[in-house]
Amino acid sequence: MNLTHITTYWANFFGIPPTAFHQMGCRVLPHRQLAGFQGAWLYRRDNNIILSVPKEEVFSLQKLVDKHPPTNKTLFSSTYIEYLFGSRVSKLIGPAFQGYYQANLGKSASIPDPVLRLDLEQHHETIETLSQSGDPIGWDHSGVFKKDSILYGYQYQGKLCALANYRMVADHIGFIGVYTHPEFRGRGFGRATVEAALVDLSRQGKTALYQTLHTNVASISIARRLGIQEFASHVAVRLKPKNSS
Repeated sequence: MNLTHITTYWANFFGIPPTAFHQMGCRVLPHRQLAGFQGAWLYRRDNNIILSVPKEEVFSLQKLVDKHPPTNKTLFSSTYIEYLFGSRVSKLIGPAFQGYYQANLGKSASIPDPVLRLDLEQHHETIETLSQSGDPIGWDHSGVFKKDSILYGYQYQGKLCALANYRMVADHIGFIGVYTHPEFRGRGFGRATVEAALVDLSRQGKTALYQTLHTNVASISIARRLGIQEFASHVAVRLKPKNSS
């Protein structure tokens, strides 16, 4: 399977040439697409480890990494994160699953019948109601309510129960998000909306990226059952400023 579009996307994300993306070992790089984020992004694909940090943090972090390089087993451990950042850690998000989907589904593929293409403006009130369904963290992490998204919803008994989106982040890459109302999880509604997004992207010859927390077992299950394969993992570390007490 050709992963050129995916590796090019992630290389651009970190600000490195695509030819350098698969370099083994650990690199400390200044934020590129994450410019302005007060924190670190710890990324792992096999033995390729990248620490994306604010520019002013690169030198000090590189010294720590040179002294005690992380492995793919230790990178996300609380012990190693504390070694890197000490008491400055304010919040950890992850580990997160970074997946991808590539397929040429052809004319035989179709959008599941109960799934509808939604318009952000026309269905704003319905989508807003779903966002208030009792899982604000899940809603926030899903990324479904993004500007310029293509939206697919699953309606059951007159209620919007699940929502998936994709947004184009590069010419050949669409990023998928999904959220299911807590009362309707485990019934295949979220899976159907993700499948609709995958079919749409595949018809265009595009590659899908999919992100979810590893603790979100239902979301991981949706991914694997639809043929989404794991590409990498990451942890986001929000940091207090160095001069804070």
